[in-house]
Amino acid sequence: MAAIDNSELLQGTLTLAAGDGVVSARVPLSVTLTVNNPHAYPVALQYDSGMTADLWLMTLQGQRLWAWSNEMRFTQALRQSRLGPGQSLTVTFVIPLKALAAIPATGARLEARFMARSLADNRVALQPVVLPLTVQP
Repeated sequence: MAAIDNSELLQGTLTLAAGDGVVSARVPLSVTLTVNNPHAYPVALQYDSGMTADLWLMTLQGQRLWAWSNEMRFTQALRQSRLGPGQSLTVTFVIPLKALAAIPATGARLEARFMARSLADNRVALQPVVLPLTVQP
């Protein structure tokens, strides 16, 4: 299963290794964010830190249960990159068992947050890409 967001400068797809959006709380879950430049021109990007993207596990009511960045440290330096026409970049996350075990029976959602802004006009390059999750016992 994949969620696609086409509303911003770049396009984002969030894909589960499980494929169908139904995950098991007994196996760590691999999730991939793919960010694509659909334009015929390069997009210059700026990041405020060494973090390219983050992944949040949220309840359906919006409470954050876990974030990939909680256990990470990132440089605080500004950095820039370019994403050429038709090019994409991927970031892979692994959600640990303890985070999956916290998902309520009603389900949850994933929010992938791409941390870059457009260097040209400082707008957000991609809004959060959201994907619903159902956990099987």
